[in-house]
Amino acid sequence: MRRRFGAVLVLAAVIASCPGFAAADWVSAPGRVEAETGYAARMLAPLPVRFAQAAPGRPVAAGTRTVTASHTYTIGDNDSRNDARQLCFLEAKKKVLDQAGTFIQSQAEVTNFQLTRNQITAYSAAVLAVDTVGETVNVQGGSSTLTCTVRAEIDVADVRQRFAAIAGDRSVQERIAGQQEQIRGLETQLQQLNARLNAAPAAGSGELRKDRNIVFGNLQELENRRLAALQAIQSATQIVMRFVEKGMTKAEVESIAGKPRGATSITWDYGEVSVVFNNALLVACVSKVNHCSDGYRLKPK
Repeated sequence: MRRRFGAVLVLAAVIASCPGFAAADWVSAPGRVEAETGYAARMLAPLPVRFAQAAPGRPVAAGTRTVTASHTYTIGDNDSRNDARQLCFLEAKKKVLDQAGTFIQSQAEVTNFQLTRNQITAYSAAVLAVDTVGETVNVQGGSSTLTCTVRAEIDVADVRQRFAAIAGDRSVQERIAGQQEQIRGLETQLQQLNARLNAAPAAGSGELRKDRNIVFGNLQELENRRLAALQAIQSATQIVMRFVEKGMTKAEVESIAGKPRGATSITWDYGEVSVVFNNALLVACVSKVNHCSDGYRLKPK
């Protein structure tokens, strides 16, 4: 058994040393949802676009809920198609995260952390993916409007695990709070620039549009950091799932997966999974939560 552990330690160490494996870089930001097909695709595809539609608020699986929200944006004379799409998406995303926060706040598994509503909303923005599921363009009162519908899927066990990682790490909480403050500042800038653009003649709008594009870019950069952090957490999760085995010691687990994001005497958190130890401080299981119940135990099966 020890010989097998030794081989596991070497292989895991090689993976952990690969570029991009930096599980400590946890940050939060809004906007882009998938690396290739989400936010960037929304920015580039021509209007109108049709996406798969989901029913609002419909539970899709045990422990999972889908929430949707829509926003209608009036397209100004100084708005490009992509401008309108970004602005519409940002407003719809705020609405769906507010709904998600309401649902998450109602879950006892999460409320045990004694988080405020503002913290729940901020942490939801950090860990939830938001997809566009529909866009339509209409004409109302002589003005063109864009209505976008977005969706967030909430896996309660997964959200609980991610919230536990945040609640157990003061530095992560401070990063999320700092980035949320940045986001609010950028959103205020957008509102001010939009108001000036709506009143500006087309000939004098060039500089204002450049300024707004800079704000869009800053928001995108925050989202890129959030996505990279989530990918790092997923990498840690994959290493735990692949290499951590029942009966390992804490030292062996740490040599494979690194230090946990949060820890108690018998539970180590690695983002999307927990390593649960028995009374002898040997691995009892890898679980979605902090115990080895059949419904949550991932390995051993």
